[in-house]
This record gives sequence, C-alpha cells and structure tokens, in this order.
Amino acid sequence: MIATTISTRISAATIALALLAGCSVNTGGMGTMRDGAPISGNIGRDIDKLSFTILSARGWQCTGQTKADFDLSIVATRHVPLTCNNGLTGTAIVAVNQFSDEATMTFALDNGDEGSLSFGGK
Repeated sequence: MIATTISTRISAATIALALLAGCSVNTGGMGTMRDGAPISGNIGRDIDKLSFTILSARGWQCTGQTKADFDLSIVATRHVPLTCNNGLTGTAIVAVNQFSDEATMTFALDNGDEGSLSFGGK
C-alpha cells in the first residue's frame, strides 16, 4: 500500500512538471523610442521558442522569434530579426538574465527608428 501511494505521488508530480514545462509564459515590458515616444512589448516563452512583440503608440507593431535554447550562462544574448505591420524590418538585441527573470531589448528598424525595452523584474 505504501509503495503504491509513493508511486502515485511520484507519477502525479512527474505529470504536473511535464504540464508546467509545456505551458507558455508571457512577460510584459515598457520602454521608449530614441525620440522619447513610449512603447510597450511582450516576451512569450514556449518550450522551444521565444516570441517578441513591440507595440508603438503610433500604431505600428513588430514581432520576432528565436529558439529558446539558451545555455547555462547568467545572461544570454540573441539577435532577433523583426518584421513590422507597416512593412518595416529590423533587428533586436535581446539579453535575458536567466536567474532574475529579466530581459532587455534594444532594436533598430530599417527606417532609422530605434528604441529599448525592459521586461520582468520585481
């Protein structure tokens, strides 16, 4: 009876961990354009990818995606291509601090617009 109870608890814990690992997590962020205009953003993490969204008060939106295969370093950095709903493209540099669950993003669009955002933190 004790072995069955322990086995059931271990199986339940394993299933719960597997389900949690499969959940996507979203973290919002705020920032500014180089000219001071406010922007907001979101990082979404699934099991194997990170998705990024930048939202401008001016109405445009840019998105990007990269693999979530960060190594064990404290801060992992990725270059992420961006595609925008107004036809622009660009590149974001994203630095993720894996121990504090914080990230920063700086980006430049092909029309010369630039900005930065901070995500997470307490």
